[in-house]
Amino acid sequence: KRYETGVTWITELTKLEKPLGPYTKHNSVQFGSKDDWDRDAADAEIGLKVDDYAGALRDVYTKAGLGEFSLAVFGHWGRGKTFLMKRLAKRLKADNYEAVFFSSWKYPTTPEVWVHLYETIADKACAGPFWAVFPRIVRTGIARSGSWQIVAAFAALAFSLTPKLYLIKLLGEAIAKYVRLVGIGGLIWIVFLGFEIYRTKAKLAHNYMEARRHVEKLGLQATIGRDLKALLDGWMPVSGKGGKMALAAYTFVSLWIAWSAWSWFGHQFGLPVSLTWINWASAVAAFTLMVGLLLWALIPVGKPARLLLVIDDLDRCSTDQLLHVLESVKLLTEEPDISLRIQVAALVDEDILDHAILSKHGDLKQAHCSVKFGNLRVIRENREKIFTTHLRLPALDQDELAEVLDLVIARERKANEKAEAAERQHKHKEAEDESRKPASKTVVVGQPIPPDTRTRLHEDDPDTVTKTDPLSDTELAARNQAAQDAKQRLDSLNAQTEPNQSSSQKKSSPNDAQVENLLKVDFRFGKDEEEAITAAVAKLSTLADSGPWGPRSVRAFVFRYQLARMLAIRLCGKDWTPKLICDLMVEQSSPDQKRELAQTHTKLAKIVSQVA
Repeated sequence: KRYETGVTWITELTKLEKPLGPYTKHNSVQFGSKDDWDRDAADAEIGLKVDDYAGALRDVYTKAGLGEFSLAVFGHWGRGKTFLMKRLAKRLKADNYEAVFFSSWKYPTTPEVWVHLYETIADKACAGPFWAVFPRIVRTGIARSGSWQIVAAFAALAFSLTPKLYLIKLLGEAIAKYVRLVGIGGLIWIVFLGFEIYRTKAKLAHNYMEARRHVEKLGLQATIGRDLKALLDGWMPVSGKGGKMALAAYTFVSLWIAWSAWSWFGHQFGLPVSLTWINWASAVAAFTLMVGLLLWALIPVGKPARLLLVIDDLDRCSTDQLLHVLESVKLLTEEPDISLRIQVAALVDEDILDHAILSKHGDLKQAHCSVKFGNLRVIRENREKIFTTHLRLPALDQDELAEVLDLVIARERKANEKAEAAERQHKHKEAEDESRKPASKTVVVGQPIPPDTRTRLHEDDPDTVTKTDPLSDTELAARNQAAQDAKQRLDSLNAQTEPNQSSSQKKSSPNDAQVENLLKVDFRFGKDEEEAITAAVAKLSTLADSGPWGPRSVRAFVFRYQLARMLAIRLCGKDWTPKLICDLMVEQSSPDQKRELAQTHTKLAKIVSQVA
């Protein structure tokens, strides 16, 4: 070389690092300890084109029309059905949808399932600030009990606010006029006549002008259905529906209250003529307050366009409960006023649903028409009766499992490697730019290289040094980094080549300081761990008894491995490797496999048995 610097050493060592690989020994592996125990995938872990599926389903729901619509999402346990619906719910936010997740497994029997459905939707409707929720409650009460009761309540308020002395004066004048006209006996007779007319009208209306109804005898499901409809009317009112007569009566009552305010501050109490503006101001304020209350109650703030009701955990119910929950929700949501606002997504394992359908209609096999009702026909017709359409999520193949694993366990390491590579490239470029600068004037020649000084080797003679002006901070930092890296490599190599201690000298477990040192790692998994976990998942996912693996199964295995690793660090010291843990987990999860590893690694096998 013409001259050697710290930058040159970094460049040459970097070239050697890739072909030589890391310094490894039989028991020297790279492992992480950074924890991440989120059950659902983070945004950086989303794969399997789930957002493409969510985008297609968004188009389906937004273009489904105004009638009843229900979609079934088929997939085995842990396939990602719920996660797909959560991604869909985020996308539907832009279309002013609200998603309601209903766990059918919590209360699968009747009438609890109906109550639970209503309470789940009610919790969503009542979520938010008071100023937005209270009007929904008022509108719900109007939809359930009518508007005349609230008008009557305000009329009673208006009467109570009216000046009583003025009312008595008006009432006394009116009675005096009627007494002079018909006498006291005639006045009493008119009162009783009016009462009898009211009773006769009510009896005739009940017997001849009203259709007989027995809604109260339909039971709890009908009651909850009416309450659900009222709740949706209060939360998502349909424009154009309202009582014009009740609105006119409310306006009259508002004017009455305004007149009462005018009367309290008017001339009846000897107010000077110069202060007559007070009675008008009080009347306007009272009327404005009544109109503001009306607008607050009737204008639906935060009204969603539609609800997406996601029925989850169906395949965790018993066979008869599964269909019962589906049919109950179907009956409640197919009402025109409800289906106008609610669309349904049912998440269920296809095989379990088919089994439930065949179990319910098993008596058809003994019927006289059994030849007409094969299993395929019974399954198809029942599905079409309940669902408008369906989407099937197939089992993951090996490439898809590898994609999930890459997102769960390797994304952090790859991101770190990418950032480190960019940082090295940036430093290398800065060093090259610094080295291209012209050399400074020579002062002293021929001195041996002094340690820890800012010097540059002479171009012709490496044993001599040319003392120059001080090096730049960038070059000095690069040289110090190279020395630090070399020291770390040497320390690592020395630690791996230490003579083995005798069994009597070994400690059964590391002390607290050693454990803390092992846990000071800023990544979740090392390269060795990624390879071991990938190989273990590939083996376990092919086991016939294990069933198909989905993203949930992958994350659950990773969590179990993390827990085993944390226990191994504390209880086994260095007597373990990621591959050994994963091989033991595979061995203990395979019923037909021999327990050879467990016999030779009893301590670690005991730990793995606690998590596998």
